[in-house]
Amino acid sequence: MADASSATASSTTFPFGTVVVTSPSFTSSSDGPLSHLAKTLPPNVRVLGTSDPYGARCGSGGGTIAALDYADAADAYADAASDTSTSCSRCSGEGVGSVLIVHAGGESSRCPTQMVLGKAWSSLPVAANAAPDINNNSTASSITDVGSHAHTPPTTPQNPTALLISELSTLLRDLPRGSVVVAASDVILALPSGVSFDFTSRNGSVDDGYDGYDDAAVIGLAVPAPLATAKNHGVYVLEPCSEHDVHDDDGLSANACSTRSTRLRPRTVTQFLQKPSPDVMRDTPHCTFEGEDCAWIDTGVVVFLPEAAAKLRELAAGALACCTHRGLEAMYRRDVTTTGAADAAASVGSDTVSMEDYAQANTAKVELYTHLMMALSTTRSLDVSCGRENGRLEAYVSEHTTSKISAGLLAEMYTILSPLTFRAAAIPAGRFVHLGTTSELLDFLVDAAAPASAEPASRSSLGQKLGLCGRFNSFLLGVNAVGDKNVVLSSAIVCSDANKTSEIGSGTVVEHTSLTCPRLIVGNDCLVSALRGSSAYDVLIPDGMCIQMLPLRKSWGGELCDGPPNSFSKGPGMYFVCLYLAVADSIKSAERIYGLPIGIFTKAASLNESDLWDDSLENSERMLWNAKVHPVVWMECSNNDAKDVALDLTSLKWISELKTSAGHGDALSEENQSSLELWRSLPRLSLSEIRNVADSYTEREFRDSHETAISEARCSQLKQIVAVMHGRKHTPTDFSFVANNFGSTRTVTGDVREALSCIDGIVLSALKDGHLDVAGRGFMLMGCLVRDLAETLVFSENDDTCGFNEMQWQKLISTLRFSYHSDSAREKRMEAASSMFSLRDQMLQGEIGDGLFQFLATSFEQASFALTAVCVGSSNASLTSSRRRSSFENTDSNETGPSRSSPIPAGSWAVATAPARVDLSGGWSDTPPISYEYGGAVTGIAVRLDGKRPLSARCRVVPSSEGVVLRSEGRNLQTGTLQVGDADFCTLRRVSDLADFRDPRAKCALLKCALVYLGLVSLTQVHADNDEDLQPYINDFCQSSRSADVGLEVISTSLLPKGSGLGASSILGGCILAAIERCVGSDVIGLTTGDDNTVDAVLTLEQLLTTGGGWQDQVNGLVGGVKIGRSDQSIPLRTTIERIPIDPSMRSALDQRLLLAFSGQPRLAKNILVRVLRRWGQRTSEITKCVQDLVEGAKEAADAARASDIDRIGKCLGKYWELKKIMAGLESGVEPPVVAEVLKTLTRRKAIVGGSLCGAGGGGFMAVITSEGVDLDMIRNFVEITDDASFSWHRGSVDETGLSVLVEGPDGSEFDIGWHN
Repeated sequence: MADASSATASSTTFPFGTVVVTSPSFTSSSDGPLSHLAKTLPPNVRVLGTSDPYGARCGSGGGTIAALDYADAADAYADAASDTSTSCSRCSGEGVGSVLIVHAGGESSRCPTQMVLGKAWSSLPVAANAAPDINNNSTASSITDVGSHAHTPPTTPQNPTALLISELSTLLRDLPRGSVVVAASDVILALPSGVSFDFTSRNGSVDDGYDGYDDAAVIGLAVPAPLATAKNHGVYVLEPCSEHDVHDDDGLSANACSTRSTRLRPRTVTQFLQKPSPDVMRDTPHCTFEGEDCAWIDTGVVVFLPEAAAKLRELAAGALACCTHRGLEAMYRRDVTTTGAADAAASVGSDTVSMEDYAQANTAKVELYTHLMMALSTTRSLDVSCGRENGRLEAYVSEHTTSKISAGLLAEMYTILSPLTFRAAAIPAGRFVHLGTTSELLDFLVDAAAPASAEPASRSSLGQKLGLCGRFNSFLLGVNAVGDKNVVLSSAIVCSDANKTSEIGSGTVVEHTSLTCPRLIVGNDCLVSALRGSSAYDVLIPDGMCIQMLPLRKSWGGELCDGPPNSFSKGPGMYFVCLYLAVADSIKSAERIYGLPIGIFTKAASLNESDLWDDSLENSERMLWNAKVHPVVWMECSNNDAKDVALDLTSLKWISELKTSAGHGDALSEENQSSLELWRSLPRLSLSEIRNVADSYTEREFRDSHETAISEARCSQLKQIVAVMHGRKHTPTDFSFVANNFGSTRTVTGDVREALSCIDGIVLSALKDGHLDVAGRGFMLMGCLVRDLAETLVFSENDDTCGFNEMQWQKLISTLRFSYHSDSAREKRMEAASSMFSLRDQMLQGEIGDGLFQFLATSFEQASFALTAVCVGSSNASLTSSRRRSSFENTDSNETGPSRSSPIPAGSWAVATAPARVDLSGGWSDTPPISYEYGGAVTGIAVRLDGKRPLSARCRVVPSSEGVVLRSEGRNLQTGTLQVGDADFCTLRRVSDLADFRDPRAKCALLKCALVYLGLVSLTQVHADNDEDLQPYINDFCQSSRSADVGLEVISTSLLPKGSGLGASSILGGCILAAIERCVGSDVIGLTTGDDNTVDAVLTLEQLLTTGGGWQDQVNGLVGGVKIGRSDQSIPLRTTIERIPIDPSMRSALDQRLLLAFSGQPRLAKNILVRVLRRWGQRTSEITKCVQDLVEGAKEAADAARASDIDRIGKCLGKYWELKKIMAGLESGVEPPVVAEVLKTLTRRKAIVGGSLCGAGGGGFMAVITSEGVDLDMIRNFVEITDDASFSWHRGSVDETGLSVLVEGPDGSEFDIGWHN
């Protein structure tokens, strides 16, 4: 025999010359999927589709013979057509290319959603870059195309046939020419990368103890499986392995019996067992391993090497010609068209004989694994026969003879096949899944396509190997997928009712669905297939259900019911059958339907079995397969388009209620009783009928059109987002469809590029037009999108932020923040934004990780905050001060600075004090950009705690000194003693010492920021590289005319714990500005001109500090009494304050009933603030409605105060707390458990009429309005019962003064608690 190397294809060559896919005879749509398949194969490979000849059932073995003969006939026809001389040695295999025969499965009766198009073409959500590409073509594109708006469509979904061929093309890459390979596509195989069969011949030059293969070998493929799985399949018993290699533990490895290379050497089969019980396997020597828990399972892949393949061709030409098209045609001509016609007619019981009838009567049913493979010789069969070949033949014939296969035929098959060598290649690291039932398909897709954000260990190793993902080429808008395990594949779903929650449950698969409806609820563990059209009503599918819509052929009515009833012909439309069952229903049984026992179901629905089955069927023949339970519905559609359907599932609604009420004796509701009556009146089909009348061609067209439909849906959504943004509409800007498809690829393509490009265009256009609010929202949207993408990624240890050039990003963000209103500033912002987008695109090329996305998301959010600061900086206070405009904004103004009054005497303290604030309602609506994009309103009170104004700042000029001394201190509320560890201190001597003024974490950052804001140094001069002496600036700032230098000392004091939630940082900002201004005699913020200037100045100060925040703290703390603050929907931001006068009796009663409690848990407003601004940027329906309710709540609280109605104020406070929780989101930690428990206890005991955490929530102080007659001691007693000793309670009282400034002479003390009284 020649060396195999001369007859073996190159390792880089596709090993098959012909691929034949066999399908059930009723499948007429094979052209579509075969065409897709052919595009993935080399161009010289012939792809054929066939079925059992003339509708006869000839079994998997007969089907193999028929497919092989069909391939040979196609070769002969092609050779004849090309007038090429060919060899007549096909039986020997010389010169014949290898053939791959893929059995696409039977009727798919146990998996009915796949039966019309076949399980072989079941769609699998394989990510685009993980899809097998046998041609090795690359379709990946670069993020550098962002901005072109070009869409890169994803590949169509993969299917078991394509995946199988991909695996086999590697495994059998050295397959000897002339071989035949048989495989089944209703299984999913995953094999270790790079493993291939070792086809070294017995004449090979390598001498390592391996005797090689011979051309007469038949080789099976085996992988390990638990005995519980193996009992349902063929099992190989192999000779003991002499060599064990340990592979890595990546979930696909195990002890491997192979050489240390990736060459797989087949082993001799000692026995081949068909569906053995676990006990039989355990009792069979060498059958089980790994503690007798596993066996070698038959994967359905069988390789017939050239001489063995020739034996198959011999059978096709002889004994099994009755299983081939050519053989049956020859027999028919012989028996029917000649003198044997009468005998042939008699054999089928008819006067005339059609080809189909003849084939049914004369085809033998031969099984590949039962008949062909069991005829092969194993060492066990030879041992048993002990050389008595006739004895083994007799046993084989006796065991397998049936009415469909004669003893003589079996004997001929045995004689031809038994001399062949039987081997199997075992791959310990291989994995195998059989997709036999709906439950098996559902479990595989859900488990294998675990989300990429899950830890790798939780993902199915098989799914990980194949690259399955939870989202593939889908568009979801207004619907949430619940839990980690669900799959949405080639579907476009839009739920229009924003006030209702739409969900897809855990463990559910949605495929090939194009649906628009107000609301969609799909329960857990469901399979939804091919729903389509628009529904005016909600679509509700309960747990565990399987639903599919299929179009019917136009001739269906004539075939089944003499034409459709006229009552269903309502104009242009199509007939659809609605297949509806429980996933767990056994199709071959009649015990349960819709998950209910059949008796309970029929009783609850008032049905008889005659409503479900034809009376002609015997009870023993009745099963779900032939139960007429699937209604046929005429649905209107435009131009007979199977996509554009007026969806009507009314006839199924009663089943949903029945599932939940059956067994409880509850009658159907009137609405669902009508649904049942409609179901009764409609034509209904069984599964066995559906497979024959479904329009598979139209269904294939519908599924193939999904890519275009989904692309159009994405494009439409992007256009809508552009219109919403430029129109400044408060409409959701939902990019969730982008993250849904991002999955596990870790590369930025298609949808992501389009979305980023869309936002780029919005931002740049808005900057060009000077619409900074729109650009700011665009940056926030981009940050949200990138952060959502990050959440879909698997965490990697390499996902750090190294090499991201943070300084370059911060420089660009600073350009956005500190370029003010001019044409040159506009150009600078556009250049900065363009540079940011270019940097992003460069960073997103290639593989990306969570760390990169988090960095980008944070950077874009900072860009949004920068533009918000500019919008806030355009407020009244920002524009009325010439000096601040020239220093802070860095314009080239020639105007003189602000008027200067005389500074206070050197050494004297200017002391500014202020109360805290309690917000009664409306907070969050004051926060930029909400306050100027929607408009805000907040009602609140300036309050003292235990009679004290808890916030102050003091400033003095120190003669004969240098530098600026800053101190931020915390003191005890009762005694004023300095709190240990609660102070920051720093000295400023150079301009660079101010450089960290924008970092809230820096020492004395608020004090530094105030000095910059007030113009101590021009903003453009403040950077880390400027080591210029600060002293000349100090002397000028303090109006020092002395020859000696002066120093400046500024101290802020809070008697509140950090994170109080009482507006301390903002109110302190006002105190600091007022104290410094009074001390040095400046009039930057104009304290004497009204409350509004001070409020706006503090708002701008906080934007400069980058802590964000709104205006309500300063409105309610710096302005005394009860008041409502408002801001209009406009830029520049303008605030107005309306004080609400209250009479003495009202004030006294409020002082008695207003209590404050520190929860013991400090909070940082910025943590919750960022979360809220993200949601506001996206304008979720929930957040927009909440802002509206907050503004209305502020007005209601103000009305209650005007009416002196304290109970009503308390109720407003309680409603306000519920709205705060919605704004922040409960997952944000806005309501600590201890706070929830205290409020619950006090409310249950009717001790309070309302309560809320102050500020943003998350901790800090809680304010409550007690019920009339309930005092502080009673409240303390109630709370002690809850064992929450961490609460410290304080009396609140209205402060009518607000911010005040006094001058303490040089002889005054360093600190006086009396300043706070």
